[in-house]
Amino acid sequence: MPARSLQEHLSATESTARFAAHAQRLLRFQQLLETVLPLALRAHARVANLRQGKLVVHAANAAVAAKLRQFAPRLADLLLKEGVQLTEIIRSIIVYFISDEICL
Repeated sequence: MPARSLQEHLSATESTARFAAHAQRLLRFQQLLETVLPLALRAHARVANLRQGKLVVHAANAAVAAKLRQFAPRLADLLLKEGVQLTEIIRSIIVYFISDEICL
């Protein structure tokens, strides 16, 4: 039996196919977010989810969350051009851990 790719496994059933499609959309939204943000902020903000028109973006700290608020209208415009019906962008602060250091 030949080896199957991860994409083939995820597409094997309806529920995993929906999961894979959602993950692909989130990756696309992350790419759009990165085109809007300055280079210095890109590593500190991540698209977490889109559900019922609400896009959740995790920020590494309160300063990044405040900057995300400034860029939210541009991101919303890009998502609208992609056909996403967006009602709200929610920023949540998530502290990322790298090794033993806290990245703030």
